[in-house]
Parts: sequence; C-alpha cells; structure tokens
Amino acid sequence: MPRPSPSLLESKFQPQLGARAQVARSRLAPLPALLEGTVKAVTVVAPTGYGKSTLMAQWHAALAAAEPRRVCVAWLNLDENDNDPARLLRYLYGALGKCVPTLATEAVREISRTANLPVLLEDLSIRLAANEQPIVLFVDDAQVIVNPDSAGILEWLLSHAGTQLRFVVGSR
Repeated sequence: MPRPSPSLLESKFQPQLGARAQVARSRLAPLPALLEGTVKAVTVVAPTGYGKSTLMAQWHAALAAAEPRRVCVAWLNLDENDNDPARLLRYLYGALGKCVPTLATEAVREISRTANLPVLLEDLSIRLAANEQPIVLFVDDAQVIVNPDSAGILEWLLSHAGTQLRFVVGSR
C-alpha cells in the first residue's frame, strides 16, 4: 500500500482509538447503499464519548478486510490546524493517496505548485473520477472545521468528485 509523503503525519491516516475495549456493534454494519453508491455520504453524529470514532473504525476495518475488495478505504483525522485550506488539501491528497497512489506522492508538490484552490480541487476531482475502484473516505472530527474555505473544500469534493468517492463523516 502506498505511503503518504514523509512530510505528512501518518497518524492522521488511521483511526485513533482509546485503550478501552471496543463494543461490538454488529447491528450497525456498513450500509449496503454506501457500498453500492446509491448513498454518497453517511454522517455519524453524537456527543463526545458515544463511540462515533469506534463505530467508524469498525466500518473502516470491515470494508478494508472484505473479499473481494469492493471499495478502497481511506481515513483522515481532522484537527484545528486543518482550518488552513492548503494543509487540509495536502492531507486529503495524502489520505486519498492510499487508494490512488499518484496522489500520495504528489500531494506536497501539487499544493505548492499553485495556490489556485479551484484548479487544485478540479484536478483532484478529475483524478478521483478516473479511478476505477470506489473509494470510501472516513473523515473524523469534522466539527473542528470552522474556516469557510476549508469547509468549502469538503463540500466541493462531496458535490464534484464523482460517484467513485463516498464519505463517512464523524462529528459532534
């Protein structure tokens, strides 16, 4: 599996779970509509400590382990620093690079090449739409994004990245 650029924090690309034992939620399996593409996004919303990240991590693991692999899965933990649009875009390239290898290697170069956000988003959307395998991107802690430009990046991808990209978004 491709690795993100060394200038990106690897911990942003994997579920961050506590040391406590996880509660199995067998009745809350990944939605078939998400896998089939009839649903573009699923939100998991609850107060702190209710198990949003744990449920999302279980879905992530189930989809990653499924044979035959129907979708490629990627994960992105958001934090307050992702309110910088260039940083958020770098990490989106890195996360999605788990499924589209050229994105992982080009993330930093692409963002530093141009500051034109619409051009970067169109390029990313075109690359994702050309990918043959559907991608489910898990985005955790979406509530930290308060900058309208950073929120706009996520909205753009949801609206324009094509049917191959689907989202599972966790938020308080």
